[in-house]
Amino acid sequence: MSELQYELELDTGKKVVLSEFKIKHKNLAAKAASTAQGAEFDARMQDEILKIVLVSVDGKVLNGIEKEDLDSVFSYSEYNQVLLFIRDMVGVDAKKPQIKVLKGTGVK
Repeated sequence: MSELQYELELDTGKKVVLSEFKIKHKNLAAKAASTAQGAEFDARMQDEILKIVLVSVDGKVLNGIEKEDLDSVFSYSEYNQVLLFIRDMVGVDAKKPQIKVLKGTGVK
């Protein structure tokens, strides 16, 4: 299966490409942020997820070292715009699915 990618155009005109978010990404981000607690944990999780899914900025593919210094990649406003998309992508505001109780269907 090919990986989805998303291109965001920020207010500044900067184009950011992010890869599809996967369950393994959540687990990697949680491990990287595991030494933090509370609000600091949430902030570090967001940063770690961003570093994992960030592919390129304005056509330049970023390496791991470049991703570690998010201040050199984004202004604070740009960073917040990208985080808004990531929150949607990871389902922070996901709605509960509709549930049906199945009885006597023979499904095991």
